[in-house]
Amino acid sequence: MADNDFNDIKKVLTENNIGVLSTASKDGKTEAATIEFVFDGKDVYFTTQTTTRKYKNIKENPQGSLVISKVPDNVQIDGIIQELGESDKDIIAQLMTSNLGQSPSFYKENEKWKFFRFTPKEIRSSHYPKKPSRFEKFEER
Repeated sequence: MADNDFNDIKKVLTENNIGVLSTASKDGKTEAATIEFVFDGKDVYFTTQTTTRKYKNIKENPQGSLVISKVPDNVQIDGIIQELGESDKDIIAQLMTSNLGQSPSFYKENEKWKFFRFTPKEIRSSHYPKKPSRFEKFEER
C-alpha cells in the first residue's frame, strides 16, 4: 500500500469517531454494534459495559471487525481486541474524553465500563466510485 493510500485511511479513522464493530461468541454467533472510538495513529480504542453482548463475545473470542464509513470512503479493519487493565484506565479515559467530549468521570467512576484496544491485522479501504479497493496486512505484534 502506498503512503498516500495509508494517509487516506488514517484520515478517515482520525476524522470519524463512529463505527460498527462486529464480534462473535466462541460458538460463532455474531453481533454488530455501533461504537464510538478513538484512533491514535496505530490502534483503535473504545469502551463498552460489562453487561453487553459485545463484552461477552470479546471475552470469549478476541477477534473482531470494524467498519468506518463516510461516503465516499469506507475502511474495514480486521484485528484483535484486548481489554485494557486498570493501570491504563486514566490514560485511555483522557484519550476518549479529549476526542469524544465526555467527562473523564463518565468512564472512571463506573466499574461497568471497560476499555479496549483494537489492534489492526488487516485493513481494506475503498473510495467509491473512483479508486479501487486497497488492502494492507499488518504483521502480528
